[in-house]
Parts: sequence; C-alpha cells; structure tokens
Amino acid sequence: MTPGQRLRLFAIAWHGRQSGSITAFAEALGMQPSNLHKYLSGEREPGASVLARIAELGCNIHWLMSGDGEMYADNAAGNELKRKAGKQGIGEGEVLPTYPVLHDGRQAVMQEIVLVKKELAVAKPEAREELLVKLADLLETKSELLQQENLLQKGQIVAYEKILGKIKVH
Repeated sequence: MTPGQRLRLFAIAWHGRQSGSITAFAEALGMQPSNLHKYLSGEREPGASVLARIAELGCNIHWLMSGDGEMYADNAAGNELKRKAGKQGIGEGEVLPTYPVLHDGRQAVMQEIVLVKKELAVAKPEAREELLVKLADLLETKSELLQQENLLQKGQIVAYEKILGKIKVH
C-alpha cells in the first residue's frame, strides 16, 4: 500500500461513515481537493507543513509514510479517533480494527470510480490519460481495501472462535 492509499484510508477514518471524506479532509488541511488528490494519487509527496497538519488531525506520520505501526497518532486527535474506532470492535475488544470503516471506504472509492468513469466517457483525448491514471489508482485502492477488509474479517473470526472456546470451557 502506498502513502497515498494510506492517506486515503486515514481521510475516510477521520471523516467517519459519511461520503465526501476527501473534500472535508482537504478543507481541514486547508487545501483544495485537487491538491489533496495529488498526494492521494502519489503524484506528489506531502512536505513537512502538510505532514504536520495531517498529524494534528490524528494520523501517525510514521505509519503514513512507511506502513509500520498503527494509523493513529499518539495525540489528542489520534486518541479520540482510536476511541471511536474501538467502539466498532467486537465485544471484549480482543480485536481492534487497524482500518476502521473499511466497508465505507470501499463505498467512497466506488463512488469516486463511478465519477471518474463518467468524466472519462466525455473527456477530450488530451485529458483521458490523466483520468485513466486516476482510475487505475482508485481501482488499486479498492483492491487494497478489499484485501484489508478480508484480513479484518479473518481476525474477527479468530477472535469469535476464542470467545466461543471460553464459553464452551465454562
């Protein structure tokens, strides 16, 4: 997963379950959505000032750039996001999702894919290449989200089996 794809996941987690997470995230960062898309697509890497603003919103910058660690920063915003994500856990909290709202993220990406396909259908030849790159990025992100969702579901199955094992012992 690229830093841009991780940034997209964080934007979705930061915004919650509603659509428009990318636009709202861009506004919170004080930038235009078109500039944010350059980071999401990997066309540009965020500089120090943008990374600082992302961290202020609760993102762990080490995770963002490397994929190591957890999504949330150890600051007030990150702890609040983590607390909200924990509410989506499974009962005893044995499994805390690293990527909350993956399903909603997949839906948001699907909405973006539909929009890009519509743009592509009416685009002039000189604009098609950029739109195809954007579409490829979105499809890759969707694939990554599906893989993460599958891993999360496997983790939940293991946790449920542990809980069931405890119940059967008693």
